[in-house]
Amino acid sequence: MEDFKIQEDQKLQSGFKVPELYFVSLSEKMMTQIPIKNTNVIPLFNKRKKWYLAAAAVLILALSITVFQKMSPQMIEPDGTTLENYLVSANNTENDLVDLLDEEDIKNFSVTYDIEDKTIEDLLSQNPNLEQYIIE
Repeated sequence: MEDFKIQEDQKLQSGFKVPELYFVSLSEKMMTQIPIKNTNVIPLFNKRKKWYLAAAAVLILALSITVFQKMSPQMIEPDGTTLENYLVSANNTENDLVDLLDEEDIKNFSVTYDIEDKTIEDLLSQNPNLEQYIIE
């Protein structure tokens, strides 16, 4: 069998031929046959509609804030006697009371006395239980 050389052998010719510039002129012919319709474009969002919606949103927000502020319950602080009665009747330990107090309350409890040392010595010397205080 002989070697087949593709470059040297003639290729088979197909039986179909396309005229020159057929595909270029085809698209032009098709476009001329299609009727051109001018369609109006309707915008999805009208500018005026946006302003109306924005104004309505601001109005609703302003009204809802005032309504919700009026509806929120106002916290009424109990007076001192009510708190004292609660603390007396409740079975609270010292640790519970300490947990309820913050640093500012504790600072309010602290009292500074401006007593001179001589006054303290005079009171202790007049007290008959001085020895018991020293022992403790």
